[in-house]
Amino acid sequence: TTTGTSTTTSTTTASSTTSTSSTLTRTTTTTTFTATLRVPISDSFHGGIWYSLPGPCPEASVGQKTPECLARMPGGRCPNVDGGKFCTYDLEPAGEISLDDLCDIVHPERGVLSYDDWWRKPYSHCVKEVGLGLRDPPCVINREYDVNLDGGVGCDFWRGKHDLGQ
Repeated sequence: TTTGTSTTTSTTTASSTTSTSSTLTRTTTTTTFTATLRVPISDSFHGGIWYSLPGPCPEASVGQKTPECLARMPGGRCPNVDGGKFCTYDLEPAGEISLDDLCDIVHPERGVLSYDDWWRKPYSHCVKEVGLGLRDPPCVINREYDVNLDGGVGCDFWRGKHDLGQ
């Protein structure tokens, strides 16, 4: 068990609309809470905080959610959060980054056209070159992450994954 610092930031937004006969007023209040705690870290997530957000119809499996169940238990996601029973959060996609963008995996000029090619072809290519006397062994198989190395082989993205100081 190690000890680390965990910082949590939580933002709550509440909106209300007031109208009179001649004016319409919209008020939005945003409150941000940040807490820094010194806590024992004893899991593989380095003391990360997990959130469980209420989704629609939790009693049914994906693909088995009936319109009746969805109407009865719509979950907590809504576009204008008001803190009501069925309106506790909203989210939006933050985007995505492919591992290739981070590790430069795909190389069409070398015949590496996919992730599968990335971990298979360089090793096979190396073995052929060693057999022809064009290079010296050893040949290694690419891996995103190797727990014994605390890093990747052919990809540096995960290097130091367990280094809390990084």
